[in-house]
Amino acid sequence: MKRTLLLILLFNINCVTNAQWQWQNPLPVGSINLNAIYFTSPDVGWIAGELGTIINTTDGGINWNIQECGTSEDLTSVYFASSTVGWAVGKNGIILNTTDGGINWTSQTSGTSENLTSVFFVSTTTGWAVGWNGTMLRTTNGGANWIAQSVGTSNYFFDIKFTDANNGTAVGSGGIILRTTDGGSNWNPQTSGTTNDLNAIYFTSSSDVWIVGWHGTCLHSIDGGSHWNSISTNTTEDLNSVYFTSDTTGYVVGLYGTILKTTNGGVTWLTQSSSNTNNLISVFFTSQNIGWILGAFGTFLKTNDSGTNWNSQITGPTEDLASIFFTSPDTGWVSGIPGGYKKGTFYHTTNGGATWNKQTGLPSDKPLFSIFFISSTTGWAAGPSGTIIHTSDGGNSWISQQSNVTWDLLSIYFVSPDTGWAVGYSGIILHTTNGGINWDTQKNNNGSLLSSVYFASATRGWAVGVGGTILITVDGINWLPQDSGTSENLESVFFTSPTTGWAVGYNGTIINTTDGGKNWIEQTSGTTDYLMSVYFTSLTTGWVVGHPGTILKTTNGGVDWIPQKSGTRRALFSIYFVSSSTGWIVGQYGTILKTTDGGVTFVGEDNKSVMPEKYILSQNYPNPFNPATVINYSIPVTGNVKIDVFDLLGRKIKTIVNEEKSAGTYIVKFDASFLSSGVYFYRLQVGNFVSTKKMVIMK
Repeated sequence: MKRTLLLILLFNINCVTNAQWQWQNPLPVGSINLNAIYFTSPDVGWIAGELGTIINTTDGGINWNIQECGTSEDLTSVYFASSTVGWAVGKNGIILNTTDGGINWTSQTSGTSENLTSVFFVSTTTGWAVGWNGTMLRTTNGGANWIAQSVGTSNYFFDIKFTDANNGTAVGSGGIILRTTDGGSNWNPQTSGTTNDLNAIYFTSSSDVWIVGWHGTCLHSIDGGSHWNSISTNTTEDLNSVYFTSDTTGYVVGLYGTILKTTNGGVTWLTQSSSNTNNLISVFFTSQNIGWILGAFGTFLKTNDSGTNWNSQITGPTEDLASIFFTSPDTGWVSGIPGGYKKGTFYHTTNGGATWNKQTGLPSDKPLFSIFFISSTTGWAAGPSGTIIHTSDGGNSWISQQSNVTWDLLSIYFVSPDTGWAVGYSGIILHTTNGGINWDTQKNNNGSLLSSVYFASATRGWAVGVGGTILITVDGINWLPQDSGTSENLESVFFTSPTTGWAVGYNGTIINTTDGGKNWIEQTSGTTDYLMSVYFTSLTTGWVVGHPGTILKTTNGGVDWIPQKSGTRRALFSIYFVSSSTGWIVGQYGTILKTTDGGVTFVGEDNKSVMPEKYILSQNYPNPFNPATVINYSIPVTGNVKIDVFDLLGRKIKTIVNEEKSAGTYIVKFDASFLSSGVYFYRLQVGNFVSTKKMVIMK
């Protein structure tokens, strides 16, 4: 059984570029958590982060390029043993290796499903990876084989460093410090004097070593770790990373934007300002002056003057973006909601989102929740306290319109330059017949908050909201309730005709009508996530977006909703398409995603436009998942395709594909609602080709 299982577990992840949804903002990689950074020279470096993110620079950080690595697992550590040979590790035992500077990343078999937190190599062949529950792995052949080492503890390890092939230190939870002097054959505990978690190590020499951790913990040893002294940092914030540029000059970063610097060997630590309050996770210097800090929500800082100034490397909006609207493939707007909802922001693009310029001189500084344009020149935006602003010159200038209400307005829609509606809190419905010069309140006998309004004709429209509320008007004046069949909050509504429409909302709710709302039928979304926006480009093709980074697509009117890879866990609030292939999504922390192929590289039928040149089994998405996921695969020639699912013991659980397929690229949905949480494997077999990958069910 063990030999059979080993054969099943031996697999490679070949990196494939999936041209689905691409980051437009913030750049370079959006608002994901950035966890680790490593440079092999002042010019060449790598960053690893959430959802399998790896980016690389070859010009000292002027430009950063995404490297595809074939996994959506979070990556927590990256290390290069030479200019071309490196590793990255992360959640669920993932280990990736490159031998060409990251042009290609290949998965290595770790033999564990524990989260890995740190990787370090003393040569291109010998290295270690550590992680949760006492996990320590060692390789002597570049990762072709990883062997678990027994260290006598179940504590979590958070970092490991070596000064040479024999001497190394590992630190982790509960103040644990282990030291080896024989290349890891034996690991001996050291007295740290603390029970705080220890997060990071830095050696300035073979004898001089620093450790930082929770609650401002800083430990220093001048004898290689035989004895440790506690050093005051004058902070109680958790400290995550430490780096020294000399024996005396060092930096520490941590929670709530903490940056500390010492120039006297740790006798005193002074606070440096970054104007950033996010969790700072990793610090790295390429010279005495030039350094980098990474952190949560895409935090990316650089200094050129030894930390006197830390400047963000992120470009574009970083506040939550609530709404998006395009009048052409080039021209569009997004509205922002900074923290506290105190002052709103408004951004405009004239190049399809390549750059976003902040618009100034707006008549209101309040957040704007909804944007709508009836033409390339005429548009409106609505927000809190009855805010409505209007442009008649393509957004060059905006004026306030008097709504005569103080309720927050959440959605606005126009059917002509004169006629429109706005809805919001306490069931408010406003109507104008003169382009917003006057707004009148319409009665609906329903006091529930209304989140979205949509019209399928000049007079026939719907509004949806809290508690499954759906209202309909057939004359544009009187509103009557419809039975939605759900009590979930509904956030968005969209109709493709006067009879056919969809509404989406909390807990994965998608409902559909084909008779104008007389009957609403629930569709299976395959998720319990909050769904915030729906958009269709045809009678059958549409998308739904929501929390956390959820994108669903249907090509059959919602009979099936297939997840698409978003590359983020941030909440997505609004979606808009200008054609069947080109669309944008906006969301939390400045997230803007764009697709020019409908969000899909892998389709449910043969991809005739680009015939695959080799067999490919892609990582399932989402992963981890509950209860459903999708698996993409490609075959270059016709053959009998078989995809089986196995448990950790190598027992076959289910066959999900077993039929002859023509050459092409395919997608298959796997519903694991009958399985318990855990690690499973799926195997593609076509003739002599066999490839296996790991997936995680998390219920």
